[in-house]
Amino acid sequence: MRFLVVYNGPPDPDSGSSGTVCQTNIALRGLGHEVDAIFEDGIGRSLTNGNLHYAFELPGRILKATKIRLRTSRYDVLLISQPYGYLVGKWLRGCHDAPIYLHRSHGHELAVSSQIKPWDNVSLGLTRPLWKEPVSRLLSTRLQRQARLGLKYADGTIVPCSYDREWLITHEGADPRKVRCIFHASQPAYLAPTPLPYTRERHNKLLYVGTFSRIKGGEVLWDVGTAILRKYPNLSLTVVTRRADHKLAMAGFGGDVAERIRMLDWMTQSDLLDVYDRHGLQIIPSIYEGAGKVHYEGMSRGLCVACSSIGAMRDSITSGENGLLVPPGDRDGYLAALSALIENYDLAQRISENARKKSAEFTWARTASEIVAYAEELISEKSQRANPGSQQH
Repeated sequence: MRFLVVYNGPPDPDSGSSGTVCQTNIALRGLGHEVDAIFEDGIGRSLTNGNLHYAFELPGRILKATKIRLRTSRYDVLLISQPYGYLVGKWLRGCHDAPIYLHRSHGHELAVSSQIKPWDNVSLGLTRPLWKEPVSRLLSTRLQRQARLGLKYADGTIVPCSYDREWLITHEGADPRKVRCIFHASQPAYLAPTPLPYTRERHNKLLYVGTFSRIKGGEVLWDVGTAILRKYPNLSLTVVTRRADHKLAMAGFGGDVAERIRMLDWMTQSDLLDVYDRHGLQIIPSIYEGAGKVHYEGMSRGLCVACSSIGAMRDSITSGENGLLVPPGDRDGYLAALSALIENYDLAQRISENARKKSAEFTWARTASEIVAYAEELISEKSQRANPGSQQH
């Protein structure tokens, strides 16, 4: 099978969604399929503002880049990240012998809006300037329209968690056959070597990995991090986030615990593996996650993960068995969950072992295999619609 993968970002295996695309491409090739890719340098842009680019420019540029590639090469599947390929899907409707178009979501925009809506009127420290609110609402409306068009024109939509699939079917009336949940995974290098033993030293180290923002639960991290460090004097906290946000991230923690908080910049996956292996506890307080790979990474290295009961974390963690789930935004719940782990070393060891075992179920080879199987189903259905008498004997 021949795939053309389109992603509006750099081919960076160490980043979030870009890493997802790169690992999927590698796994598809590992299964014997041909994979070509168009990244951001092949799409181009003239608008420097990201949201304006997404809302007004990106769909047209993806269509242009895809048309150019299809003039000289034939593909069975177009795998396009996020909904900005909807113009490609619309165009393909009128093309004879066209490839199928798979819209791959890394967290569906419409489900995101639903998940974070209860937080709209909450007074938070991490807010945008007031003048940006109406502009943001206008752009959000346009982007939501694009998300719906992506659902409409795609032959199939791939989402990374059951929440997104259920939400699209229930609230957007999506055809269940046209929305498939396919999970992401940890880095192969994280699954291959056996993690270091879960020790008392690891047990006293708490880790956060991710962007520092409202949707990632930045305020919850401030409150819970401060409270848990005050409660347990031997505990330390490491925050891995981009260097430009270090000052902001530190500002919300209590000054009396600041000396036990270490800030680290983004790093390669190899270096990050070493960071995971030095920690025993992990907190992921997001308000919304679609895929969210850091819990897969932490579990694969034997960390005890306390995370929000959302997205793929809800799909892969059984609370009390291989991690702890907390309602998003529940500061007291996070404090109780972490306290239970810290005060019960035997429980933490058991969760660590079970987390490692569970993480082995999620691999990029599995992800790629399920994408191929879904594509084959859609190709078969399309062929039957085009030749309705071909199955009759």
